[in-house]
Amino acid sequence: MKKVILAVIVIVLLVIVVGVTSNKSSTNLTIGVIGPFSGPAASAGESIQRSLGLVATSSGVNFVYEDDQCDIKKALSAYQNLKLKDVKVFYAACSGSVSALAPLAAQDGNVILTAYAGSSDIRKTGTEVIRFIPDALTIVDAINEYIAAHPEDTYAVLYQNQDYAKSVVDALSDKAKVVFKEAYLPEDKTYLTLITKIKGSGATKVIYVPVSDIAAKEVLKEMQTLKLNLPIIGDVNLCDYSFSPKDFGLHGVCWRAELTTAGFEDFKTTFKATYNADPAYPFYDAVTYDVGTLLTQLLPKTKSIEELKKTILAGVEGKITKYTFEPNGEVIGSKYLVQVEF
Repeated sequence: MKKVILAVIVIVLLVIVVGVTSNKSSTNLTIGVIGPFSGPAASAGESIQRSLGLVATSSGVNFVYEDDQCDIKKALSAYQNLKLKDVKVFYAACSGSVSALAPLAAQDGNVILTAYAGSSDIRKTGTEVIRFIPDALTIVDAINEYIAAHPEDTYAVLYQNQDYAKSVVDALSDKAKVVFKEAYLPEDKTYLTLITKIKGSGATKVIYVPVSDIAAKEVLKEMQTLKLNLPIIGDVNLCDYSFSPKDFGLHGVCWRAELTTAGFEDFKTTFKATYNADPAYPFYDAVTYDVGTLLTQLLPKTKSIEELKKTILAGVEGKITKYTFEPNGEVIGSKYLVQVEF
């Protein structure tokens, strides 16, 4: 009789444990953050880490960081390190990293969110990647409209050899009369030879697509040194740095991904008060903060990655702004672009 009673007690306890467990979220409450926390793009990584540092994590959600230096091999290693910790939800910053990790995330049933990666190649992925920012093709649409409105111009195209920048350049209109096109490497220290070639190319305007702010500042400084007086046509990166081409005596136009919400202004104020510095990339950093905040709210009450993806893709509202998505995980982002003259 005692054995029967003991067996019944064990069964009851197992039922209770299983029932409690089944009601809990089956998603790990750790978010794996893969970004350039050292190397040429470290300023972006630092700003991402600071933005996520402002996210309240009282819900038990925490962030674990892995450095990929925007290098695909390092990103793959970072993903595997986080996977060993049972991480299922990832934030990745660099376009090449996102593209390389997408097949693994799809295979593993995981999800990658990004508010930095702008390469158009990411459109080829499925809902294993959810992007909260306009991509390169959204930006190029605006640049191509400008090109179509100025058919008399010839262009020199200068860009950083990186996935996002290459995807912008590759999508430029065939109507653009390009007389010079060349890329520089992230680790390059001087660009005088390239700028000299641009001056001798016969171009009337320069389309410049940078990535690293360190390199961009040096490029603009050397354009000033060599007295390159051609108008500069820039993308969102050129619009979003803490410095402007006009600081170097240059002029032209760029397209800023801009937010006019009270939440955006609050974010910038809080960031400055906390770190005694402005965010390096205000739009992207604010959206990164929103992604982190949304995940801390959604993860504890989500039972699966599929449920998490479905919830986000149905449309979500963060502290900064609202986000609506295409079925493939691309944000509807054209509403954010504003033309800026400098």
